[in-house]
Amino acid sequence: MIDIINSRINDLYTAISNKDISVRLEYFSKTKLENYSNELMKQLETQEDTDKIRGFTTRGPHRDDAIVYFGEELLSESASRGENRTFILALKIIELQILEEKTGKRPLLLLDDVFSELDGSRRRALTNFLQDYQTVITTTDADVVTQHFSDNSHKILI
Repeated sequence: MIDIINSRINDLYTAISNKDISVRLEYFSKTKLENYSNELMKQLETQEDTDKIRGFTTRGPHRDDAIVYFGEELLSESASRGENRTFILALKIIELQILEEKTGKRPLLLLDDVFSELDGSRRRALTNFLQDYQTVITTTDADVVTQHFSDNSHKILI
C-alpha cells in the first residue's frame, strides 16, 4: 500500500498545493519486513507473557508507523497546518481512487470543515478533484465553500 501511495502522492500533492515538493511515506516496523509473518509470530510468542500482563499486544501492524517526509524533512516537523491538511486530503483522494479501482464503484466522500485551513488556490484545486465524486462537506463558512462548486452541485445550507 505504501508503494501505491508513493507512486501517486507527489503528483496529487503538487496539483492541490501548487507546490513542487517531494512527499513520500516510509513504513517503520519493529518487525523485519522480510518474512514478516514468520518474524511477527516469533515476536508474539516471545512477548506472550508480557502481553497478557499488559492486556495488549506489543508487536504487530497496529504498533507500526508510517513516517512522512516533506522534502528532506519530516512532515510533522516542517510543514504548516495547511500543508499537513493538503497531505491528508491527497491521501483521502488516493483512498477514493483505490476503492473505485477495486470495486468499480465511486465511494462517497465525507469531509468535515476541510476548507478552514486551505488557501483559495488549494480550495479550487481540491474541488476540481471532487467534481467526479459524491461529496458531503460540513463547514461553518458556507460562502467560502459554495463559491468553489459549480451550479451542478447540491448545497444544503442550515
